[in-house]
Amino acid sequence: MDVVNNSYMGESIEIEGAPAYDISGWNVSGSCGPQCSMSANYCFLCTFREESDDITDGEEDDCGALKTMIRALAREKKEIPTIVNSVYSLYEKHIRPQCEYTHPLTGVLVKKPKWNKNSIQTHLIYSREFPDLFDSIVEQVFHTVINSQQQRVMNKNTGAVLEDRDARSWTQ
Repeated sequence: MDVVNNSYMGESIEIEGAPAYDISGWNVSGSCGPQCSMSANYCFLCTFREESDDITDGEEDDCGALKTMIRALAREKKEIPTIVNSVYSLYEKHIRPQCEYTHPLTGVLVKKPKWNKNSIQTHLIYSREFPDLFDSIVEQVFHTVINSQQQRVMNKNTGAVLEDRDARSWTQ
């Protein structure tokens, strides 16, 4: 337990620390983290794996097909919501109707499991299978911040830099 002195309020509060990225996914009680293994949501790509690189009848397995589509959309610089919607649509139409698995904790056979968009997004961002997507998110954040700042840095009437909004004031 860490003790933090809040000088503004004049009191000390106790804060329990937690890892930013918890790697104890097997320890379901008290675990926390943003990744699939810490979520109660079903994740198709975590539950199943690609069958093989050596496909004899020319048809890709479901995981391979999804990953191929995700990588293609990432190369095309599609935004995360577009990729999530595409994955969701492909899963719902072509994979979910025949999908079933045995739940690892309960042992119950689950048929047609629901893979929601939040779970898909979590996998895309945190699985490290798709590093281009994280780079794309960082790039989008920077574009948004820079564009937002650019829209507010000048006095509309005089054209002069608003001193409290220029980059030099960020470091002071």
